Amino acid sequence: MHSYSLDPKSARRADEQGGRIDESGKYIGVFTRVEPFTSEKGAQGVGFDFKSNSGGTASFTLYTHSKAGSPIFGLDWMNAILTVLRTKQVSVQAAPVEKYNAETKQREKVTAQCFVELMNKPIGIVLQKEWYTNQKGADAYRFSPYAIFDAETEQVASEVLDQKPADRLGRIVATLKDRDTRSKTAAPQASGHAALKGFDDFEDDIPF
Repeated sequence: MHSYSLDPKSARRADEQGGRIDESGKYIGVFTRVEPFTSEKGAQGVGFDFKSNSGGTASFTLYTHSKAGSPIFGLDWMNAILTVLRTKQVSVQAAPVEKYNAETKQREKVTAQCFVELMNKPIGIVLQKEWYTNQKGADAYRFSPYAIFDAETEQVASEVLDQKPADRLGRIVATLKDRDTRSKTAAPQASGHAALKGFDDFEDDIPF
């Protein structure tokens, strides 16, 4: 018969492994922070912290408008999030959140101006892991959305808008693989962008 004796160091490692999402995949959870920002160069975007139902966390950024104010591709993702959460409009409000402090290298509780209408509501997201070379020349990885879907019905944005049953998510997940931008010769990766097209007339045909 197997026997076990408590190893505190091993127990702590389990917490660390469960604390951060580190694989491409399909997740259901909530956004714990949705914070708009303007970059040093003037581009506009939104920073997201996501926590899955299993406790894993991930962060990503969507750039929605260029310095000149022109919409860029991150705006499509933002509209997809609004769609699957059935939210027509958001406004900035002060909210208590946890944010990573680069100087202390810890997460700290702060008050930030956030889109609280998008926070703490069940949402589905397919995250794609991207390997890249950081400023120190070392390998690093980050995440970006590959698909956004309704946590209950698994409808992607276009299916919500068209009031169609969920059908596309399985095919999107089947094409998912890590992206590698560490090499200039890296092969182009398939994307889930097709699931999020059709936002030109977003305000004209909203079924909720």
